[in-house]
Amino acid sequence: ERSGGLWSDVGSVVPGLAQQVAVMRAGTTAAEEVAAAAVEAVRPAESIDLDVDGQALDLAAIAAAADPLDRLVAQLASARARLDDATDTWVLPALRSRVARVDSALVEAMDAVELAATGARAVPDLLGHDAPRRYLVLLTTHAEARSFTGFPGNYAVLRFDDGDFSLEEFGRSGDINERLPDSGVEFVDLDEYVEHYAEFGVAEDWRNVPISPDFPTVARAASQMYAAGGGTPVDGAMSMDTTVLAALLTFTGRIEVPDTDVELGRRTAEQFLLLDQYVDLEADSDDRVDALETVAKTALERLERSDIPGIGDLRRVLGPLIADRHLQFVSFDGGSDFLDAVDLSGRVAPVDGDYLSISTTNASGNKLDQFVRQDVDYRVDWDPRSGRISATATITLVNDAPDGGLPDYVIGSSLPTPQPLGSTRTYVSVYTPWRLVSATLDGERVGLRSDVEFDRSAYRTMVPVGSGERGVLTLELEGSLVAGEPYHLLVQPQPSVRPGIFGVQIASTEPLDARSVVGPACVPERALLRCEPGPSTTPIEVQVAAENPGVSTPEEK
Repeated sequence: ERSGGLWSDVGSVVPGLAQQVAVMRAGTTAAEEVAAAAVEAVRPAESIDLDVDGQALDLAAIAAAADPLDRLVAQLASARARLDDATDTWVLPALRSRVARVDSALVEAMDAVELAATGARAVPDLLGHDAPRRYLVLLTTHAEARSFTGFPGNYAVLRFDDGDFSLEEFGRSGDINERLPDSGVEFVDLDEYVEHYAEFGVAEDWRNVPISPDFPTVARAASQMYAAGGGTPVDGAMSMDTTVLAALLTFTGRIEVPDTDVELGRRTAEQFLLLDQYVDLEADSDDRVDALETVAKTALERLERSDIPGIGDLRRVLGPLIADRHLQFVSFDGGSDFLDAVDLSGRVAPVDGDYLSISTTNASGNKLDQFVRQDVDYRVDWDPRSGRISATATITLVNDAPDGGLPDYVIGSSLPTPQPLGSTRTYVSVYTPWRLVSATLDGERVGLRSDVEFDRSAYRTMVPVGSGERGVLTLELEGSLVAGEPYHLLVQPQPSVRPGIFGVQIASTEPLDARSVVGPACVPERALLRCEPGPSTTPIEVQVAAENPGVSTPEEK
C-alpha cells in the first residue's frame, strides 16, 4: 500500500528516485504473488493428519501437494527475476543491500520448496501408495565397528502398504548365514565391493557385509545375501543402530527385558544394548540373544500399533540421528534423489575439491569399540595461485577399555591367536583425493595398502591398540586443485559410541577473504583459517577463497 501511494507516483518520474521506487514496487508485487502461491501450496497439507490413531498416512494428500509446490518454486524464481530486472547501478547501497538479503532468502526458500516437491512425489511411492513396498532392516551396534553402519546382529523386514506398515519378519544374523549356499553369495553389479572386501568373507558371513562406508552398496549386498538365503527380494534396505532403537522408545514406551527386573526407557536402553546386556546376562548365552531380540522386536511391533508421530516429533527425535548416520534408508526403485537430499541414504559423497573420511572396522571380534575414541587433526597448506595442496592427516585411536572386570566376550578376542584383554585391532581406511607421500604408525614408517574406491584413493592398514594406550596413524598427502578456485573441504565422519575431536586448519600462501568463509566456527587470520575442533562424528564442510586468487604462470592463466 505504501509503495502505491501518491508519493511513489511522483517519485516514479523523478530521475534517481524512480529507480528506488521501481525496486520497491517490484519487491511488493513479487511478495504478493509469492504469498498467493504459498497459500495454494500449503492447502493440500491441511488434509494430511500425521497424528492419527490406528490409521495409515494419507499418501494421496501428500502426492497432491507436488504440483502446487512446483508452482510456488516457479513464483519464487519469478520474484528473483523481477527484483534483478529492477535493480541497476542507480539503486542506493542501502536498498541494494536489502535486495541482496531478500534474494538470498528467496534462494533458500526455493531450495526448501524444491525439496518439499521432490518429497511429495517420492514419499508416497516409498511408503507403498501404488504397490506394497518391503524393506530389509539391519539392526546394528557400533560397539563392534563395521565401518559406518555397524555390526548387524539382527535383521527385520518391514512392509509398507499405502501408508501403513507392519513387521513381516524378524531374525538373527546367524539365521541368514545358516541358509546361505555353501559357496556363499555371487554378488551382482557389486564388482568394486567384491574386489576390495572379498577377503573379509563378505560373501559368506552376513555380519561382515557392512564393511563398506557406502550404505547403498551395503544395502544391495545385504539384500542379495538375504535373497540367496531364501528370502523374498526386497525393494530397499534400512539400517537402525542402538541409538535409533533407544530413540524409538520415545514413541513406544518402556520395554521390560525378559527374565530380568530391567525396564528400558529412552535414556537407559542404549547403555543396556551396548554394554549392560553382556554384564547382566551371560554374555555368550542364548538367553542374552533371546532377550536382545525380544527388545528390538517389541519396539518395532509397538511402533506398528502406536499413533503415527507428528512431523515435529519425528524431526526432534530422529533429525539429529539422520544427520549423524545412525539411521539410513535406500530404495532400489525410485526416491533416491530425495533420500540423498535429506541425508538418509548414507551415500559416499562425490569429491568436490578436498575430501576426508576415515572408516574403521573391528578386526578382533569383540565389543571394545564403545571404549575407543577417534581424534583427527587435518592440516592443509594451500597455494591458491597454483592450486597445489600438501596435507597432513593425523588419526589417533584412544583405547580406554579396561583389561579386566568385564566378560571376555566384550574385552577379549575371537581371533585364533590370543591377544591381551582390553586390546583391539582396528582396520583403518582413509579416503582422500590426494596422493600418499608417506605414512607413520606410532612414529615408525609404515607401508599402507592403496586402493581406488568411489573415485578416490583409499589408504588402509591395521592399527593395534592395547588397553589404556593409543595408536597414532599419520599420512602425508599432496595433490592439486584448480588454480585460482576457492578451497572446499567435505568431511564425512563415521558414527561411533564415543565421539572424538576433529580439528581443521588451512594455511594459505595468499591472504584469505574473510567474507568467503563457510564452516563450523572457522576464523580466518590473514592467511590462516582455524576451525574450532568439534565432535568427530559430525559432518564438516569448509570453504574459503583467497583475496587475490590469480594464477601464478601464463600457462596456467
